[in-house]
Amino acid sequence: MCIFYAPGVPQSFHSSQDLIHNWLHAEPEFGELLKKYGIPENMLLYPGDTSFLSELFRRMEVEHFSESPYKEELLQGYLREFVIRFARAMEKSEPVVAVSRDMRDRLREIRYEVLSRPEKRWTVAEMAAMASLSPSRFHAVYKASFATSPMQDVIEAKMKYARSLLLSDDRLTISAVAEKLGYQNEYHFLRQFKADCGMTPGAFRKAKEVSCNTAFGGL
Repeated sequence: MCIFYAPGVPQSFHSSQDLIHNWLHAEPEFGELLKKYGIPENMLLYPGDTSFLSELFRRMEVEHFSESPYKEELLQGYLREFVIRFARAMEKSEPVVAVSRDMRDRLREIRYEVLSRPEKRWTVAEMAAMASLSPSRFHAVYKASFATSPMQDVIEAKMKYARSLLLSDDRLTISAVAEKLGYQNEYHFLRQFKADCGMTPGAFRKAKEVSCNTAFGGL
């Protein structure tokens, strides 16, 4: 995700996960470039392709600290390239969804409850009702706020809890783990676990046991 702060706007952001980010301070004229290519300020944006960003920022950083002739001209060229490529990426992205601060705070509360209760059978309709929104609107503002869908969050929370259960209690059967996670169908759990971890729950538990046995054997 990206955001372009206008001059004078307080800048603040945080992440609940490890964060890799690029940033720069630009001259006020940069705002004119954004307007020219229809890029809004002070709003979270999700370009369809961000693969060009890190490399372009690296080139700008190298040039910024260089003593090469025509440095400023080249930097201006890089900046214009950045805006144009960003505008192209935005054309391939999903429509921008504006989320108010109050709604974002409410969504954080809902997300915290969802992630804290992975054993519950959450549905988008139920979560949307907590926010007093339609399911489609809730899905849109949730994804705009957290860059993931509500059900993907639910699945990831369940998979994290599943890994914990598998490693903490060998007496739990796979069926019991699936039941604790709120799955009505064990095979549905198996498919989601394998898609998330790349192996079945049984193989995950066995691989951990082998790893632990090897480690203890070497002591």
